[in-house]
Amino acid sequence: NLLHANEWMEKMKNDLAPKSDTDPDPTAESNPTPDESPENLIHTSLKDIISADSEDEYAPRRSSRKIDPISYKDMLKGGMTAYRDKSLLNINNVSLINETVLNICNMNFKKGVNIFGDRARKAIMKELEQVVTEYEVCTPVNLKYSDVVYMRTHDLITEKLDGTIKARYVVGKVASWNGVQDIDWGVDIYSPTIDIKLLNLMISISAQDGLDIDVWDIKGAFLQAELVTRGVYARIEPVIAAYMVELKPEWKQFLKADGSLLVELNKAWYGTEAASALWFKTIKETIVKDCNYKQHSKVECLFYRDLSCGKRSYMMLHVDDIGAMMPSDGVEKARVKAIMEKKHGALKVQSGDNVTYIGVELTRNRKNNRYELRQTKRIEKLCEKYDVTQSAEFPALLNLMEDDDTEPLSLEGLSEYRSIVMSMRYIAMTSVPECLFVCSYLATKQTKATLKNAKAAYHCLKYMYGKKDECIYIYGIGGNKPIIRVYADASHAIHESSRSHGGQVIFIGDARCGIYNSSSKIAAMCKSSTDAEIMEMESSTYLGDYYDSVLTELGYQPEVIYMQDNNACMLMVETTCNAHDKKRRWVVNAINSVCAYLDESGSSVMACISEMMHADIHTKVLSGKLFIFHRDHIRGNYTMYQYEM
Repeated sequence: NLLHANEWMEKMKNDLAPKSDTDPDPTAESNPTPDESPENLIHTSLKDIISADSEDEYAPRRSSRKIDPISYKDMLKGGMTAYRDKSLLNINNVSLINETVLNICNMNFKKGVNIFGDRARKAIMKELEQVVTEYEVCTPVNLKYSDVVYMRTHDLITEKLDGTIKARYVVGKVASWNGVQDIDWGVDIYSPTIDIKLLNLMISISAQDGLDIDVWDIKGAFLQAELVTRGVYARIEPVIAAYMVELKPEWKQFLKADGSLLVELNKAWYGTEAASALWFKTIKETIVKDCNYKQHSKVECLFYRDLSCGKRSYMMLHVDDIGAMMPSDGVEKARVKAIMEKKHGALKVQSGDNVTYIGVELTRNRKNNRYELRQTKRIEKLCEKYDVTQSAEFPALLNLMEDDDTEPLSLEGLSEYRSIVMSMRYIAMTSVPECLFVCSYLATKQTKATLKNAKAAYHCLKYMYGKKDECIYIYGIGGNKPIIRVYADASHAIHESSRSHGGQVIFIGDARCGIYNSSSKIAAMCKSSTDAEIMEMESSTYLGDYYDSVLTELGYQPEVIYMQDNNACMLMVETTCNAHDKKRRWVVNAINSVCAYLDESGSSVMACISEMMHADIHTKVLSGKLFIFHRDHIRGNYTMYQYEM
């Protein structure tokens, strides 16, 4: 072994040695050519790299290509950049992300003032007035930083989808001279909030009962909640401290030598771990005790009340935004609104047939007795950032699952890739469900994304651009005995790690669209497609039980049916399996769990032909008529005659 090592060392020396007097020394630093000098390097963004190749084909790998990551400073100047690579660019048509489009991301106060000017200054002063004078969130103290555990503060500013400037001053990481320490907030920091699977169900109930959906935004919600723990401190940066002293001149005597302030918190300032929990406790007390609503035992962010007119009123909580589903006569609205404004101040109200809740644009179609969900503004904002002006026919390229030998993205490119993929995934969850599989699959590549993955993300965004004005149609849930149909499917070993991918679609009653869509990688290692189907079916029982429990408490009598297109999976559920099979113990546990649930709940499993398995669209790449068929069904864009046919 030593002999081989010496031979290898001699070979390396010979390879590195100059071959002639005219050949350059590879070990010596070479001077860059004029075209490669830093001032002449082309700074390009991820979208420029993606758009350089054709839409459906990837350029062959060029092993001699030189790729240099762009510095963080250059990234901020030209957008979230990926590479400086001339061989991928159309040099005559290089476009950077416009600096004015950077407002889609958060930035600090200084940069916000440089970009937005007086609009940013007004937003900053408005935010600080809430903290200092309106709600008296904090009080300055004459203590030393070395004597206390304090939190750092952060300033953020952004432009919202409606064009308004939003400034937020928050506290963050706990720091002290003794290192990072935890704070005992004196309260359980858990706080429930509504998500899309409950929102769509309640919209369907609203359409069935003829209820209006209003959105009430409570100003400075968290700042109204009193802290349980005293002695919580924060450091105010000198620039922000100067603004605060301008609002309250008596605070000048508390300024430190560097111009900063040490303050003690009185309220649940934004950023504190307990802020959301303390606010939920406060608003829950108002809704339950003052407004006489009952809290749902299964979904704690949902409240309901039976009215004398025979209808039922609902209130949903998403942090400081209240979704009020109430009769059109306005009596209950006026009563509850008066109580809320007396307790928490003036409300910012959205009412009528067009409202926006948790980023989803809701339109009430009274003629067809349905609600329409879309995210046109969010898609337009995202497409504006990446200069997307063309559409694609399908969300996935046909070679999405093929082997990938393209170059990995740089650190800056990964940051941009993660941003676009997760932004699209939220849009897919709420308004473009047919893109959910592509977004979920690309999300699994976040740690080692390549140029091919970036092109696939860009292509999916082009599809969303073409569908930005289309929507999900949610009809009324139907009668008092709705049928919950749970479609669950899986694709075996499609990931590089040989993991499988599962998808689910939930249809409830006559709502027509998919009330909830899911697509994710299955955590357990499955040895066959049947094992993957079993694991996904076991996961789907939790969703079926969730909707069953929610509707049962609201007075409905639902029936849950699990749709399955794998005959072997159905046979294993009916007969169970060998409990001593240790090599497949997780599958055995899943089967036993499904069987126990079916016996206890009285739910049933129904055979489904593969062409009718709507969850297929969340587990594999589809195109053509089959894709359109499943897409229209999960969007609710079909007639009952078409469904029967």
